Amino acid sequence: MASRLAASGAIALFAGLGGCATLSPDECLYADWRTIGYEDGLEGRGLSVLSQHRQACAKVGVAPDLDAYQAGRAEGVRVFCRPANAYEQGRLGHPYNGVCPADMEREFLAAHGEGMVIFNLEADVNAVAGRIASIDYDIGDAERRIEQAQNTLEDEDLSRERRRLIRDDIKVLSRDIGRMEAERDRLMVELGVREERLRRHVSGR
Repeated sequence: MASRLAASGAIALFAGLGGCATLSPDECLYADWRTIGYEDGLEGRGLSVLSQHRQACAKVGVAPDLDAYQAGRAEGVRVFCRPANAYEQGRLGHPYNGVCPADMEREFLAAHGEGMVIFNLEADVNAVAGRIASIDYDIGDAERRIEQAQNTLEDEDLSRERRRLIRDDIKVLSRDIGRMEAERDRLMVELGVREERLRRHVSGR
């Protein structure tokens, strides 16, 4: 019975560790330290995470099996350090924690750097697109305010002064729209340049 509980605990731990570096009391009690090490290595976590495991498990009187943990972690790290994964880590903007062995680090850093280039180019595209969307919203808001002002002008009971002020507001809003449209046009050109730069980098891989 106890062995079945330990096995089920290890399976649940292996499935859940990807999103969390610390262990619960139950995970400590039924820990498969080789599996924990493998998962930490597979996620590219630094050795400092072992201290977190040690602190978490000390609360229930469990100490990590260091040999099993390091053996599993070494296996997981070698999977993590493959160039294809390195590129994906870079594309996601994930930092490198210096975990790769010497014989793999150069290739990892090269692929990770390529991924980071794409990540940064995509961030540039998204930033410009976000600014364009914000300008479009402001233009729409100004147009709605002009429409409301024009509707107000249809009120025959408006005083001459109030009518003058409303017309002045319309002129200011119209100038603002012209300025924003010019900025949007400039940003659309910039967006096209950045999208082309991104396309070249992606297709050049």
